[in-house]
Amino acid sequence: MANPSHLGHNTYVQQRLKARYCDPEYPLLIARGVQLQVAPEPQLAVCKGMVINRVQKLRSESPVLSSRCCRASYGLLCKDIYNERNPLHKGIAPEKDSIDGKSYVKDTVSWFLKKVLPLNPAFGKASVLIILVGPTN
Repeated sequence: MANPSHLGHNTYVQQRLKARYCDPEYPLLIARGVQLQVAPEPQLAVCKGMVINRVQKLRSESPVLSSRCCRASYGLLCKDIYNERNPLHKGIAPEKDSIDGKSYVKDTVSWFLKKVLPLNPAFGKASVLIILVGPTN
């Protein structure tokens, strides 16, 4: 069993994992005799794993990791065209834009990565973002 994270260096976590999974009498036959391995450089473990995964994909066209999950959500702060049927716009007063005259809801987030949702690296995600630029004078 490999534990590459910073948590893997925690003595308490190591003791609990060993007590649970490294017992030769563990009820699951497949898990008997498991050894606990801790990464010597936990900060680089994930990066090295990503590089190994990419090399594997280039060599055999089948990555080791078919999907990933992100520990944080990432998005862009923007404004949406106001839609009274959109439940996220309920109770928010729209503002009229001076450039195109349309009503917008400010400070909405366009998420491109959402925390804990599986992400398949073989497929990208495309979004169209329009930037309105006013007069420069």
